[in-house]
Amino acid sequence: MRATGAPGSPFASWEKIPLLTIHGGQETTILTALVPLIHLGMVFVGTPYGQNPQILVTDGIGGSPYGPGTLAGTDGSRQPVEAELTTARNLGSRLARVAGCLKHLRASHASAP
Repeated sequence: MRATGAPGSPFASWEKIPLLTIHGGQETTILTALVPLIHLGMVFVGTPYGQNPQILVTDGIGGSPYGPGTLAGTDGSRQPVEAELTTARNLGSRLARVAGCLKHLRASHASAP
């Protein structure tokens, strides 16, 4: 992840730090990272429950409406499970759609008198 960039630069998921347990601060990690990035002009794209029913379980998996995540386990050996990968893929698709809309909006704004 780039720490800084031009205002409006696209950022994909920044939650690349694996979490140790289900109580490892998934939401806190993302929300804390948001503050300086929004100051740089970032548009936040989350992973809403409506598009990610796989995160509506009581199983110990990573991810939240704020973004995908992986629980690494206390020794860091746990690999992402399919539900976590699905959330990440859904975010990628959602981000591509939002970027397309922003590109179209920018083009139409540039051609406006």
